[in-house]
Amino acid sequence: MDHYECLGVGRAASPHQINVAARFALWRNGTSALECRRIMAAWFVVGDPNRRFDYDFWLMCNPGPRENFVPVERKTATGQVP
Repeated sequence: MDHYECLGVGRAASPHQINVAARFALWRNGTSALECRRIMAAWFVVGDPNRRFDYDFWLMCNPGPRENFVPVERKTATGQVP
């Protein structure tokens, strides 16, 4: 589960939507200390623009096990490349 799934928002969520989702998730799971720590860790990363940028870049470079990408076939060039 990535940080966006933990907060219940999409990757294109605005900072306001992330803050609202984090508060709602804390309110919803207020009795579980482990879940609160997970939500706060997700908000710590996704709530800050610089950390979010780095995290999004990391997600693009390291897809999760459920995100299967079509492998790229490597072929040699048949003609001369200009």
